[in-house]
Amino acid sequence: MRQALIKTFILSASLWLIACSSMVPNDPPKVNLVSVVPTAGDSMTPSFDINLRVVNPNKQALSLAGAVYTLSLNGHEIVTGATSDLPEVPGYGEANFTLPAQANLIATFRLLSSFVALKSPELDYQVDVKLDIGSLWPAVNLTEKGTFKLEDLGQQISSSVQAL
Repeated sequence: MRQALIKTFILSASLWLIACSSMVPNDPPKVNLVSVVPTAGDSMTPSFDINLRVVNPNKQALSLAGAVYTLSLNGHEIVTGATSDLPEVPGYGEANFTLPAQANLIATFRLLSSFVALKSPELDYQVDVKLDIGSLWPAVNLTEKGTFKLEDLGQQISSSVQAL
């Protein structure tokens, strides 16, 4: 009787593990930064749209639970945001979506004051995104760094403002 109970437990646990393993994606999704675009906000603080593309290399669709993100310029964390309004990424497919973000006014003033001491016509940026793709798979983290030339950034902002 006892051995039958142990065998039943082991069989049940094995079937449960097999069922759970089939629900977990095999490969982590790929997250790419497409663009960061300044937008017209309703308040005095600047707003941005952070555009991402998520590629799902798995057969199962991914229901994205949420994202937390930051944009830093010259080491100053300027933009932060979080959202749970994300699309489902189809199996063997991709989805593009936009994360709305609003600038931290105090950090923006610190950044502007640091421009006085700026010796280079370039601005370093870093975008950090933590994408929660569900309970059985760990979050995907994206960190992308780069440099804007200040003259190019000014032209992009002015053309974005004109387009609005």
